[in-house]
Amino acid sequence: MQNFKSISIATLIICVILLNFVRAEKSMLDEKPYFTLRIETKNTLYLAKVNGVVVFDDNRSGDMLNAEIPVNYYMQSGINTISLNLFPNGDSGFEAASISLSLYVNKDEAPESDKKLISNIMFNGATYEKGTGIELSMPAMKLDSTNNFKKSDNGDVVIQNSKLAPGVIMPGTLTISQDIEVKTPFPKWGFLSGDDIDFPLSYKEFLDDPENWKNKTLKPLYAEYKNIYDLLNSKNIDKVMELFAERNNEYDIAMYYPKGTYEDKLKKSLTKDLANLTLKIRPPENGLPYISDSKKLLKLGSAGLLYFVNDSESSFTNYEILFYKKNGEWFVSR
Repeated sequence: MQNFKSISIATLIICVILLNFVRAEKSMLDEKPYFTLRIETKNTLYLAKVNGVVVFDDNRSGDMLNAEIPVNYYMQSGINTISLNLFPNGDSGFEAASISLSLYVNKDEAPESDKKLISNIMFNGATYEKGTGIELSMPAMKLDSTNNFKKSDNGDVVIQNSKLAPGVIMPGTLTISQDIEVKTPFPKWGFLSGDDIDFPLSYKEFLDDPENWKNKTLKPLYAEYKNIYDLLNSKNIDKVMELFAERNNEYDIAMYYPKGTYEDKLKKSLTKDLANLTLKIRPPENGLPYISDSKKLLKLGSAGLLYFVNDSESSFTNYEILFYKKNGEWFVSR
């Protein structure tokens, strides 16, 4: 009887050890990770990006903003990058600028308090004028996703030092970036296999020869927006859904929704807006181009070219659409 008790206690101890080991080995990255990008800024003109795609945009007013949105549909396994393009604000340059961009990960549908910081870049204009500016950004380190994202020499999330460099988009601008190596459960998104779009990253290069770039790239892309506009005006929503099929499917995957969820959401939204509002399209001259740093995605207009407006033009609903190109054809991606 005593031997039986000893064996039972030993077995129980082993089970507890094994259970704790299994728990320790479980990573949030294997359980429907939910990535979000948070911005906190004031007195700053900027483009805030994840993997080179603009997520937050204020290159005119420098208003205060604190916001956070999901970015699963831009994340990929391997190297991911958060970045800021900063623009000088008149004669004061960057002196008053203050901005922070953070990448978090949480488990899907978990409390916000459970989210973990995995990347952060910060810019302080006052210290930049003294020769630094990004000293408060997250330093290089490794985090262990199986141990509550604690710092570890053997961590599987690898964060590189932030970098500050002259901007490419326009003379006098700055670019701050940080690379993060992290695994995700997502497939290779369609746009990642697209062609490099023939359009410059430098806005100065575009302005040096605008007619060439308009004829080569922007006018054909504007025609894609106009096609969607015409289809919506003719109430041909089913055809519009065909054009958005890849986008809707990838959003379902990225946000862990049942297949068809985003198609249903978009169809209901468009049907409601067509019934109650007036559809409009901004003219080409108002369609400022935004190309991703990888040259895989391009959109026209900061808020999107297509929008709905009420009779008094006091309320707007914008539909932002990003395209990629493959074998000479344009495809809706985001």
